[in-house]
Amino acid sequence: MHPVAFQPISRHRFATRDDIIGRVVATPRPALVVFHGAAGIGKSTTMGQVAETLAGDGARAVWIGLSADDRGDDRFWRHVLTTVSAAGLATESTLLAGLRDGGFVDRAQFGAIGAELAAIGEPIVIAFDDFHLAATPSIEDGLIELLAAAHSTCFSMALSHA
Repeated sequence: MHPVAFQPISRHRFATRDDIIGRVVATPRPALVVFHGAAGIGKSTTMGQVAETLAGDGARAVWIGLSADDRGDDRFWRHVLTTVSAAGLATESTLLAGLRDGGFVDRAQFGAIGAELAAIGEPIVIAFDDFHLAATPSIEDGLIELLAAAHSTCFSMALSHA
């Protein structure tokens, strides 16, 4: 018996970047979209193009680049909240009210933050680049709470790689 080399034939068509962008943009108010894949496959580029497309349709977009330095509730939320504030999406006093001694101490503040984001009255896109570098179960739970509080306007994208 001789080995035979062949290229497997897929019964499924792979999604192109345009397909992915079209699906995300066409979805009515998704709360969270996660891009996951190997390094270099184009997650950041695709997420950037989705944010750019949504911004062209009237959404306000914020890009938050994360690193291992953002791991931990205090660093993560300080980075996120100051970036959102710097983008003019909410007042720094409201966003940072829950931060004390460098840590996010009052999860009830997510309601106030969400209300302030929702009061803008236009779609908001928050893109978290390299989310896997900072993600912890507590941060993931907090993000879900924040999105629930701002569900009428807030749309979030996170990406990670294996």
